[in-house]
Amino acid sequence: MNRVQRVFLYIPFEHSDDRDDQARSVALFDSLDMEMASRSAKEHFEPVTRFGRFPHRNAALGRASRPDEQAYLKTAKSWGARLSGGAAISQDVTEHMFDPLYTTKSKGMGLGLSIARTIVEGHGGRMVVRSAPETGNAIGLGIPPDSRGRRDGERDQTAAE
Repeated sequence: MNRVQRVFLYIPFEHSDDRDDQARSVALFDSLDMEMASRSAKEHFEPVTRFGRFPHRNAALGRASRPDEQAYLKTAKSWGARLSGGAAISQDVTEHMFDPLYTTKSKGMGLGLSIARTIVEGHGGRMVVRSAPETGNAIGLGIPPDSRGRRDGERDQTAAE
């Protein structure tokens, strides 16, 4: 397996709330000799070893944040895209932002949007980006309710409109 394939294989360890999985993630990503991937694994390792979970996920999972987690969240790095308002994304970026290994972040790996789009399209859906100075930025995501009957990659052209 080449290094890029191994990165995909190791991602579940990096995103696990289990401390042992996190330790394994750091060792696996360190073995790749890819500074960015190794740094990302260590950044994921820290909150799980400190809190036993990712505090960033508490609201989405309906979990109450403990006081120490609330203090951490006020200053912690934010994972994931927050695309609303702000400056418009350039056309060059929007044309490539779903490409594997494309990133504009200094510490990014360029995998998140590519993986997400692959999963969505595998279920017959669409994932699109809209950006305009007057309206801000948004990513549209749509998976049709009847996606189980679709052939792999067959899309519903209206899903993300």
